[in-house]
Amino acid sequence: MRKLGIRKWTVLTLSFACFSTAARGDEKAPEARPEVPGGDGQRDEAKKDAPKKEDVGKAVKKAGQRATGAEKLPQEILNAVNTAEQRAMKALDNASKVTDEARKALEAVEINLDAAPARTGEQKKEAGKPGPGKEDPARNGNDARPSPKKPPAPSMFRLRDGTRLAGTPELKTLNVKTAYGKLLIPIADVLRLRFAALEDKSLSARIAEQVKELSSEEFDRREEAMAALREIGEPALQLLRKAVESDDEEVKSRAEKLISEIEETMDEAESEESLLGIIPGDEDEVVTLKFTVRGRVEEEKLALQTRYGSLTLGRDDIVSIVFQEGPDTKLTFSVPGGTFAAANKWVDTKLVITQGQRLHITASGQLNLENYGQATGPEGTTNIGGNQLETHPSGALVGKIGNGKPFLIGAEYESDANSSGTLRLGVSLNNGEVSGQYQVEVEKAVDG
Repeated sequence: MRKLGIRKWTVLTLSFACFSTAARGDEKAPEARPEVPGGDGQRDEAKKDAPKKEDVGKAVKKAGQRATGAEKLPQEILNAVNTAEQRAMKALDNASKVTDEARKALEAVEINLDAAPARTGEQKKEAGKPGPGKEDPARNGNDARPSPKKPPAPSMFRLRDGTRLAGTPELKTLNVKTAYGKLLIPIADVLRLRFAALEDKSLSARIAEQVKELSSEEFDRREEAMAALREIGEPALQLLRKAVESDDEEVKSRAEKLISEIEETMDEAESEESLLGIIPGDEDEVVTLKFTVRGRVEEEKLALQTRYGSLTLGRDDIVSIVFQEGPDTKLTFSVPGGTFAAANKWVDTKLVITQGQRLHITASGQLNLENYGQATGPEGTTNIGGNQLETHPSGALVGKIGNGKPFLIGAEYESDANSSGTLRLGVSLNNGEVSGQYQVEVEKAVDG
């Protein structure tokens, strides 16, 4: 009886332990929320304390064998032992799964922590880029959003008081009355517009009176008229050009001299604005993508939107408007042999060049230098000296931009403009009997 009592005590103790383990195993395992480990030592301790499935299994099996071998043990206790053993194994499996999940979570946290210090600002930028094998939608023409169109630059208004104002005009078409009929020009096709000078009747009368005095029988009166017209300057050019057609040789000679002096002293163009000054005469000038129109712009007022709000300008307030930049400009000019650049005679192309702007000029043709019995092309000749422009070959095609230094063009020239202003073309000669001409093609790139 004493021996059986010891065995009873062993079985009951084991049964109680198994029931306790099974009870815990039936409970829902708490969600693993691993805390960030403080260091490698603490992680090692966690692994060391984790239950080992094989050890617990061996202990339960051994205890069960001992309990089953007990003599005259009631069947109810044996059944309880078997049930407790099954529940204990199930609980152990659940605990093992929880332990594995916790271990994986801890390892993931460890990896993230190790990578965190190296995540610099540059790497954060890289994080937004697609990984290997993934296509960047920004480079995919089908998926990428279309880049917004650049809004057109506002038109530039030059006013008579010297103000320059940027704004977008509200009108869509321009009505121009010409000698050949009325034109309706879309604003989208207009490059620039210049308005005619306001008529100053008193000034016009004064100019006409002084031009008439050029034919006076008194020398002093003629000289006074010359001085007065020289002082008036550019506004007198229109009537002076008509005076050149006079049958009076005195009037014609003096008018030619005045025109030469006034044009020489006129401020040369320093930028595109030089073509935007007041245009002489009573006709407005409209430059389009395809042609230039002279006539009367019928719009008396122009409404525009500026950065400061809406504004309405009268045509009498405006000198000119630049609506848009044009495409590359390519024009052809003829340069007669008698265009002696050394004597300050030039062909004015009216083509405005900005310093640094790329120019491409080609020339062909032949000049006959009758005085020397020689012929030359645009490259000129070095067989003749003392009659050329500066050190350029005699008879060569030369150019000048604004008040800049003359330069050799020859048969072909391509370079950046050395100054700003209107391009002029001439022949490197001072005088002589010259026949023939050069055909010159000028191409300039649009600024910007």
